Amino acid sequence: MDRLSSDEEELYAMTPDQSSRYRTTYSRRGVKAAIRAPPSASDAPGVVYWLKKTSPDGSVEWKAGRTNDSRRRLREWRRQCRRSRIKLVHETPTRYAKKLERALHRFLKTADVWKQPCACQSCRVKHREEFEVERIGGVEKAIKVTRLIGKIVDSK
Repeated sequence: MDRLSSDEEELYAMTPDQSSRYRTTYSRRGVKAAIRAPPSASDAPGVVYWLKKTSPDGSVEWKAGRTNDSRRRLREWRRQCRRSRIKLVHETPTRYAKKLERALHRFLKTADVWKQPCACQSCRVKHREEFEVERIGGVEKAIKVTRLIGKIVDSK
């Protein structure tokens, strides 16, 4: 088996052995597989971003996604959720945006911070890919993980 880079060792040390909610689907092994998988034919350069969405009642939700134009994506979110305050808090540029997003989501689901889709207070849409990052030490740690996975994905 390949020797792990120091970045991979750091990431896997932060990754739980397996999800307590999704035992058969999400595990450290699955995170490794997502990172080591070849990019799909449809993968392209772009960014993986973190948005902070503050609802009218003051609750905060975190969204992780990918795009080739984060400013356009932010405008789309603001048009869709007009009553929420939405702020772009981080972007990680990458050669393989789809692969980075997939590996990040796998990590976050393994860490049990994925939020079940429910109707948004502002627009009544069931948003996917929202995460309770406070459960892993806050958005700073989520951003650190995003950067780390991006560095690993781009080095392969």
